[in-house]
Amino acid sequence: MLTAAVVPFALLGFLFGGAATVHAQVVPGTGAIQGVVRDTAGTPVAYAEITGTSGRVLSDSVGRFRLAALPAGAAVLQLRRIGYRATSWVGTVKAGETVPAEFALVPIARDLQAVVIAAPHTFNSRQMRGFYTRRQRYGGHFLTRADIAPHDNSQMTDLLRARIPGVSVSGSGLGGTRLRLRGQRCAPMVWIDGASTPAGEFDVDIIQPFTVAAIEVYPSVASVPAEFRTSMGRDNCGGTIVIWSRLGPHDDTVTSGPVAGASGPPIPVFHADEVDEPAAVDTATLVNPVYPDSLRAFSVPGAVVAQFVVDTTGAPVAGTITILSATHDLFAGAVTRAIAVSLFVPGRRNGQAVRQVLVVPFQFTTARR
Repeated sequence: MLTAAVVPFALLGFLFGGAATVHAQVVPGTGAIQGVVRDTAGTPVAYAEITGTSGRVLSDSVGRFRLAALPAGAAVLQLRRIGYRATSWVGTVKAGETVPAEFALVPIARDLQAVVIAAPHTFNSRQMRGFYTRRQRYGGHFLTRADIAPHDNSQMTDLLRARIPGVSVSGSGLGGTRLRLRGQRCAPMVWIDGASTPAGEFDVDIIQPFTVAAIEVYPSVASVPAEFRTSMGRDNCGGTIVIWSRLGPHDDTVTSGPVAGASGPPIPVFHADEVDEPAAVDTATLVNPVYPDSLRAFSVPGAVVAQFVVDTTGAPVAGTITILSATHDLFAGAVTRAIAVSLFVPGRRNGQAVRQVLVVPFQFTTARR
């Protein structure tokens, strides 16, 4: 069984960005174990289960964990994570001290090559090409799908107040809402997909955030690009809001829920080494995660390892998609959404299609291919 390595405390402090220096209340005669869980490639492993003699914790989204109030003396930790081999750590806890520990989990064998997602160097739509050009040239506020997604279930005015400085909202009910940008007295001009709405109050709350791909906000007349100015600038006195709708109602939407057909006898699920022909990524319909705009803009690369069950039809079984490790939550979200709408080659056993656990690595790169 693999024994986890112990790293110097100074190094642990570096890995945690100073988190190791945080002091918690210490129970006399007890100590703590604090560490990080990674895979053999060095990628943090989230939600690994670490069990000690007097407690159980899960690693956080970047693989960190802490077990406190452990009795001084010999200690054994057991670590488990779906998709990896179980491992253990043996060490000594000293009263009043924090012992650093680091785990290197070994993935269960998988022979699939990583799916590589390259950041696009051309834009899919002429409208969105203009969005990115204006973001580089003008002084407005620009929200991408990644910025909007956390507010998908909110009202548009709540989204704008949360993300744009100086937005004020008043009124409600049948009369609609009154929105103002940075202390302006008159209503902002609203454009939707390149077309201007009638001058005057426009209730943006009739637009649901989950239907929006991007938003541009120009608080003053001077900041509005020429293509969004009306004659003599008369209708831009309160600034301008430009809203771009998504290309389709389900272009990157994930629906999760209980596994279909849960009633009745359980359907067996196999691992790759238990089938004659393992499940695989379908080369005809490749999984295609969308590179998160906010990470692509700063050339941030990343990696994700996902695990899910492929049904006999090739579709992922609802509710089984699990992110084993990810360098950023936005990458994890992009992969989860892409898997949910993809088809795979199902595994086969004794000539019949069967359900099989599939583990797929993904790599996000900004390098030109």
